Amino acid sequence: MPPPPFPFVRPQPHWPLPPKLLGRALPHLAYTRALPRLLLPPYYDASPGQRALSVAVAPLRRLFWWGLQRRQAARHGVRGDTCPPVGLAKDVLYGVQVRLVVG
Repeated sequence: MPPPPFPFVRPQPHWPLPPKLLGRALPHLAYTRALPRLLLPPYYDASPGQRALSVAVAPLRRLFWWGLQRRQAARHGVRGDTCPPVGLAKDVLYGVQVRLVVG
């Protein structure tokens, strides 16, 4: 049997995200500067002080993302073959198919 003319693209699983996090809508958190500076790695043009602060809060950052990922996995039954191939932080930052869970 010949292959189909167009390859079948299988969608990757993505982490389900709540519509609000820490009482704020996710787009608001993504576009403000205070919270992403603590939760995300520094940009390439960050000053030495910003890089030092990032290194200091790195364990807290990992703990935050780990806890949020575990909470979402437990809430939505994500396990085994339904677990996304990347962590929640990378999926939020680099995923293009983020699904917001309403309700």
